[in-house]
Amino acid sequence: MAAGDNNAKVRIGPISLFTLLVALCLAVLAVLALTTANASYTMSNRQATSKVSEYACESAAQTFLAEADAALASSNATDASKRAAAVQDNLASIIDASAAAASQNVTVQADVSGPNIHAQFTCDDGRTLHITLEVQDDGSYVITNWMVSAVNYSATEENLWTGM
Repeated sequence: MAAGDNNAKVRIGPISLFTLLVALCLAVLAVLALTTANASYTMSNRQATSKVSEYACESAAQTFLAEADAALASSNATDASKRAAAVQDNLASIIDASAAAASQNVTVQADVSGPNIHAQFTCDDGRTLHITLEVQDDGSYVITNWMVSAVNYSATEENLWTGM
């Protein structure tokens, strides 16, 4: 070849092709890793919010239970319905104490029917805790219902993949 020859060719060997393929695979894996990390972050935030709400309802319900227990203990009645009426007499203060005990806004509703005390604790996100107490003649009670329910929202609110 002469010094002025412009027909020099670039040769791509198997090592160069392999390096190009590895770089392409690493780029695809990097995008997949970022997408997965974003989805995990979004789901962990949802779960954290859900747990904070659930614990706020539980805290309010535990306070309600303690206040109702104190009202039952202070009653001298021998009949379960009359003991439950002692809770009915203090129901407004029990509800206020329960709502104040929660770490976030919890709406408390309660009523007494016969020997049964029903209470419902609703958080802002729609999570609701239902409890039912059955008062016994000796002043004790049995928890016959302690159930958490939540409103299911459609998945269109948040997109897990932002289309990086």
